[in-house]
Order: sequence, then C-alpha cells, then structure tokens
Amino acid sequence: MKSSHLLLLFLCSSLAHAEVVNLGIGKTRYYDQTSRAITQLYDFGISAFIGGSGLDGTTPSSNNRFSPPNGGTFNLGFQSGYGGWYYEEFFADQSALNAAHANGTYSFLVGSSPPISISLPSNAYPNVPVVESSAGGWIGGLLCIGAPSAAGGFQLTTNVSNGSGFLTLEIFDDNNTRLLNEVIQVNINHDQRLVVAVPPGLIVPGRLYSVEVEFDHVVSTTLLSPSTHSWASSSPAGTVAFGLFSSRTYMEIYAVTNPTQQFEVFTARNELSPAQSTTTATPFSDGVPNLLKYAFNMSGSRSDVSILKPSTGESGLPRIESPTSSVFRFEFVRRVGSGLIYTPQKGSNLQAPSWLPLTASPTVTPINAEWERVIYEEPYNPTLTPQLFGRVQVSLP
Repeated sequence: MKSSHLLLLFLCSSLAHAEVVNLGIGKTRYYDQTSRAITQLYDFGISAFIGGSGLDGTTPSSNNRFSPPNGGTFNLGFQSGYGGWYYEEFFADQSALNAAHANGTYSFLVGSSPPISISLPSNAYPNVPVVESSAGGWIGGLLCIGAPSAAGGFQLTTNVSNGSGFLTLEIFDDNNTRLLNEVIQVNINHDQRLVVAVPPGLIVPGRLYSVEVEFDHVVSTTLLSPSTHSWASSSPAGTVAFGLFSSRTYMEIYAVTNPTQQFEVFTARNELSPAQSTTTATPFSDGVPNLLKYAFNMSGSRSDVSILKPSTGESGLPRIESPTSSVFRFEFVRRVGSGLIYTPQKGSNLQAPSWLPLTASPTVTPINAEWERVIYEEPYNPTLTPQLFGRVQVSLP
C-alpha cells in the first residue's frame, strides 16, 4: 500500500454532524526500508485533503480544488472509504514535483467560499523514518519474524523525528486491511520517536504485512472561522488549514514457520555474512556453531561459550554433571515451536559408536512463550561405568 495516508481525515470521525475540521496541502518523500537502518528514496508526491465528519460528494461542496503558486487548478475527489476529499499525485524526483507544484503560497478553494492561503515554503522535510524491531531479522528485503515472536508479540521502534506534527505507524495485512494505527503529535525539536507494541497474534505466520511510518512537519497553520467559511467548525478547536512536509517509509513483515527459515532469521538478525551463516559455522572462533547458539539462546553476534546456570539460567550450553554418585544430570533450554530436534545422549567415550539415547523421562518447565527448561536425571552405576560423557545433539528436520 505505497501511498500517502489520510491521517488528518481520521482525526475527527467522532463528530456527530457534518463539518470540516481540517484541510491542507502536503508534499511527501517516500522511502523503502529493506534492511536494518537502510532506506531508499523511491518517490515524491503532493496531496490535498479535506477531513471532517458527515462529509459526502456534495459536502462541504462538490467543487473543491487548489492552485499552486506557479498556476493551474487541481480538483479534489470524494473518497467514500475515508469519508473525505482527497487529491494525490506522484513524481519521479523533486525537480518534477516542484515544476508542477512549486513551493510558495497555495490557494485552496472550497466551493464559492473565499480562497484559503496555505504556505509551503522551501523544502522542509523531516527525518526519514527508520524502524527497528525487537524480534526477527532482515531476509531478502523483508523483516522476517519467527512464529514464536509473532505469537508472543514484539516491539517496533522508530528513530527520532525532528518535525513538528504527527508521527504515525500503521500495519496493513495482505488484504490491505489496517490492523494497527499509532499516532502521536509532537512539537518542533521535541525529539520524539514511536515505540509501538505489536500485540500477540496480530502477525500470523505465512502472511505478508506492510508497515508504513510517517513523520510530518507542519510549516503553516490557519484557523478558519465559520463567519467567513460557512462549512467551518464552530467548536473551540475550529477548522485548521495545514501546510506540511512529510517523510514516509514503507517496509514489509513476514512471519516464518519453517525451521530452516527461523534459523536464517537468527543469523540475519546478527548480521552474519552468507559464509558465516551456516549451521556449522563459528564466526567468532569460539568453537560453538551457530546452530547450537540458536538452539540454546546464546549470543550470535559475539563469542559466547557460557554454560547454563542450574535451575534459573535461560541461556548457555547444556549443563551436564553428576550431582550424586548414581545420577547423570542434563539441563538445557529448548526453543518452543522451532522445529529443532534436541537429542540428549550419553557415552562411555567420545567415539561415535558409544553414544546412546537416555532412558530417563524429562521434566519440562516453561520459561516463557519462546523457551522451556528440560531436565533429565539419568541413573547410572559408576562401578559398571567408571566414566561417562554426555552431549545434546541439535539438528534441523
């Protein structure tokens, strides 16, 4: 859904009678985000809007238009899906946009009411929105989220906006239905960012979602009086005419269920190169392959040879020890819903033929939505087996 949003049209939907609450003209730069902290400018646009309550194809007028300072007249159309009037046009670059719609003072006309002057001075676009996620990683231009993180919910955080106006984050599903809309209003130099909690289960595995983030910078406002414009709001807030510049970023989210894809999300999130991203690779020369770090909740972005703390630990290599003379104890954490195959084994030596499965039944305790603790207490006879080794094999299906 790569288009400018109709944010200002939504701000007054609770009004009980027909009136215009806001109108305006804005210029927008559009960006794609296809990897962490990197965006690419792909389009430029101008939009004009009339927002309010009870508006229709003849309210506030059937003839709503604007004229840029370099001439021409552009008509707004009624958008029944949004309940307001709208105009939108896209351009390949800033020069083409300014050639058709120069910066300066615009004339906005609603029916036969007096013209409204809206100022769009020299380009004043706010910072480009960039999104960080508390879960997942970038694969092939998509922010891929593991199924457990999607089920448990995660957080999206933007960079800081330096504009004065609105910060907006919206999520749409693959049917273009808006699922989430977070809006905050800031003053200039407020250094505000969006921190948005994506609810558990909102992102469903196997479907593609779009995220659109917009930073607005309002450069001019005019309060309109019903004594001059009969359709203007008589409420204390009145009807406001805006001139604004916006920066808008588009990205896509996909929740994965395939175990191999979920492992790839782990390596992508840790920004490993293709050669460093295999299951057996040890990018930090610590002897612990990527697959084991993924399986046991260890760091994939640095050297990590930690061993799980007994009873309370939530990350680290399996703890294998003999707390008594007749028990061989295995304790490790296991990824819930990952599809990984965990196989604890014992052996009288380190040669492949000696490794055998455990005979004890495990005790499994949930830690959170993504992890569980697994404990085996394997009986053994030290007289018959004077030495015993243990390991937990991990594999992808």
